[in-house]
Amino acid sequence: MDGKILEKNKKGIILVAIIILLIIAGLFYLFLPTKPKSVFTTAINKVSNMSFDKNDKVLGANVSMDTDIHSNNKNQEKIFNIINDLDISYNFLMDSDKKQAHISLDTKYEDKNLLGATMDLKDEKAYLFLKDLYSKNLIIPMDGIEAIYNLSNKEDYKIIVNQISKALEKSLKDKYFSKESSKLELDGKKVKVDKYILKINNENIKEIAQVLSDELNNDEFIDAFARVVKYSSDEVKEALEEMKGEDVSLDDDIFVSIYLKGKKYIGFEIADSKEKLAIYKETNTKYLYDITLNKKSYKGNIEINGVKKNFDIKVTFDIEGINGSVTMKVKDLENINFPEIDTKNSVELDSLSQKDQISIYENLEKNEGLISLIENFSK
Repeated sequence: MDGKILEKNKKGIILVAIIILLIIAGLFYLFLPTKPKSVFTTAINKVSNMSFDKNDKVLGANVSMDTDIHSNNKNQEKIFNIINDLDISYNFLMDSDKKQAHISLDTKYEDKNLLGATMDLKDEKAYLFLKDLYSKNLIIPMDGIEAIYNLSNKEDYKIIVNQISKALEKSLKDKYFSKESSKLELDGKKVKVDKYILKINNENIKEIAQVLSDELNNDEFIDAFARVVKYSSDEVKEALEEMKGEDVSLDDDIFVSIYLKGKKYIGFEIADSKEKLAIYKETNTKYLYDITLNKKSYKGNIEINGVKKNFDIKVTFDIEGINGSVTMKVKDLENINFPEIDTKNSVELDSLSQKDQISIYENLEKNEGLISLIENFSK
């Protein structure tokens, strides 16, 4: 089957672990029971029952990004100084009923215009307009672009999440879980916590895959999943059958853990004997991430401030001589209006004449922001 949905061997196990991780990752502040399995199943239910009632057909957001990155290396520091002086923002609008989307990008360097562009997606085509560079829209074929419009239709996702949640609950047996006392360093203090552990190994992964395959092999799930991933229902059904029959195995045991202090959620972790990904809650707005890869440890903070429709996410890091932060600001847009697409003032990208290509290049050479960037990079 072309483009298999469920891969063989280790990828099947990783899929199960990732599903569980993503379910746990959404839980930042919960009151949970204390029986090891119940901690996990309650977490699963909490996430699967999150509201799907709001089914916006028209979406809009403004996203901007600020960086403050530095390096001990002089050559790298020069590059990061240029990056830090960039202002990047974009708007994204989408109407899933009309199957139309609009993206606008604005960039500046040292407060000088660098690159402005808009892209309108409609009828399997992208209309790209390069501000101050070319006077016409460039038409770019975008086969399969309709898939993005399914993202705002939550009914199929509600079916998929709820059924996966129920299947996970049924597949996870009490014997897979354990509990132990532990300590975490949070906000500069050692904190005693309870650690609830789900162990996934070669003995139970086959059982989990079997139950998942059986539970999800129903018409409602298959049809919803097929609509989302743009496969036929028969392909999804075939993939579920293959998952049940495959000889899946792990190179190492996987441990998925939830940390509680009393009944207060503190964090989650997924790890094997060599690698680890963990996020711990330090305050209501501040989280600590701890990643171990290739025998190296990487730690930093994630700060989330604001409300659902207007919030900032700031990630700090210190990785092998490179340190700093990246901040993303997100704001919902209201009273959304889509600009009219001037299809008559458009040209196929493949049909762009040599004269027009030269004109774009010449306009690019006049760009004040680009001139300043190149001059600073050449110093």
